[in-house]
Amino acid sequence: MLALSIFLEINPSTFRNYLIFLGIYYLLLFMYMLFKRSTEYRITETGISIRRLRRQEISANYENFENLSYAQGFLARRFRCGTIYVELKKGKGTHTATTGKSLYILRDVPNPIDLYSELLSRVGTYVPSNLGTGSDAPPAPSPG
Repeated sequence: MLALSIFLEINPSTFRNYLIFLGIYYLLLFMYMLFKRSTEYRITETGISIRRLRRQEISANYENFENLSYAQGFLARRFRCGTIYVELKKGKGTHTATTGKSLYILRDVPNPIDLYSELLSRVGTYVPSNLGTGSDAPPAPSPG
């Protein structure tokens, strides 16, 4: 942010506006960071549960998993995070795929390949129809 400041004409008459701009920028950045850290994923013996800021906890059992996949783009690989998509056989997830199925989307998961492998091992006899490839082609959620 400060690197871009060298291109601005800051003088005594515009300094107050510049400080207001900086304050708003850092406030929005802080709110985004708070939002990203407010989501909690837990892997249990029976399934996964998701808890978000000011929302009740939702969960799914491993028996209800129909499909698992993960995506990890260039920047996500650089920061060692990614997204895991869990398609459900029945029930309501956090999102709806374009196929009409319910999904749980676990975003910004550290080391998603490890968690993906752990979920596959916990599901047991489950044979996924769409193995995660690490590409950016997950089941697309529809708006809503």
